[in-house]
Amino acid sequence: MVDVNFEEPGYDNKKREPLPPGEYHVKVETCEEKTSTAGNDMFNLGMVVLEGEQENRRIWDHLVFAGGALKRVKIAMCAMGYPKDYKGDVTPDMLIGKEVVVTVITESDMYQGEERERNVVTFGGYASAGGDVMDGEEVPF
Repeated sequence: MVDVNFEEPGYDNKKREPLPPGEYHVKVETCEEKTSTAGNDMFNLGMVVLEGEQENRRIWDHLVFAGGALKRVKIAMCAMGYPKDYKGDVTPDMLIGKEVVVTVITESDMYQGEERERNVVTFGGYASAGGDVMDGEEVPF
């Protein structure tokens, strides 16, 4: 049994503000295989910021394995060190632990009937943490 008291001093029940738009060095902490609402295979990524003012904050993203979204999967995987001509299975374990630099922006959306601000990783927003930039416009697919 676990004893919980959400009224206890120190419990932070405030809404988290989104991260400021920018680039963040992150590590993929979780990768869950799911099915998108359109029925496509996708991975939900949970990433943790590794340094700076926002250290230990989380960034969430998803990679969809279908159609035009495959270009984004390729950008992300190349940033994680996979070759641009990779062929084969992709499993969540292959992405967990990888470090990349992500570019995030802030967007508004509706969630449970309320407007909210949230972070979004841009379409080409993955770059190698080693300094090599993968420009989404120059990645042939």
